Formats: sequence, C-alpha cells, structure tokens
Amino acid sequence: MRHSMSKRALSSALHGLGPGACAEVDVARMGLNDDVARRLAKALETASGTTALDLSGNPGISDSGARALLEALSKNKTLLRLDLRGSASGSSNRAQIEAKLRQRAITAARDALLLRWLSPRHCFALSSCIV
Repeated sequence: MRHSMSKRALSSALHGLGPGACAEVDVARMGLNDDVARRLAKALETASGTTALDLSGNPGISDSGARALLEALSKNKTLLRLDLRGSASGSSNRAQIEAKLRQRAITAARDALLLRWLSPRHCFALSSCIV
C-alpha cells in the first residue's frame, strides 16, 4: 500500500471528475488523505457524468474528508456509488452518505421505469386506447 498519492495520480483522478467525466473513478488504496478527499469533493460538485467513486482502502480519509464528500453530494446529482470502506471516517458520516445514495438510487430507478413507460411506443398505445 502506498502512503501518499503522487501528483500525477491526483491529477489523473481530478481529471476523471472534470468536464466529460469518467462514469467510474477508482482511487482505492492510494494513500489518500482528507486534503485530497476535499479536492475530490470539490471536483465532484460539477462532475455530472460520474456515477461511481471508489475511495476504499484509504485510512487517511477521516470525518473531515467524508463530510466534504457528503456536502458535494448536495450539488452532484449523478453519483450513485461512493465507497469509503477502509477509511477512518466515522459511521455517522458513512450512514448519511449511504442514506443519500440509497434514496438517489430509488429515485433513479423510479425515473427510469417512468421513462420506459412513457416511451413514444407506449404513449401511442395509450392514446389509441383513450380515443
């Protein structure tokens, strides 16, 4: 396990969260700390394409870093998975993050079902039944 993240790795992770973001960003077991978690949280606020962020195995991320990530979730509406297993963050922050992501997943599933039901084919069939 590395003890600190290289500047190149950090740049790559932040780029993955930038414009045209990667759907999944994996920075597990990279020796990340709260400072890096806060920088990732800031980038996550505008990462509209990112659906998963793996920060597992980074014991340097404590409550401070987890709080920053939780706050970023209020601005980022696309993230569905955030893995903090193996971090030093407390269970309260992790529980809040899990609850927010669980609700987001339920909403996304409901919206996907509604969109499928309201597809043009179904709308046509529904309108022909009503007429």
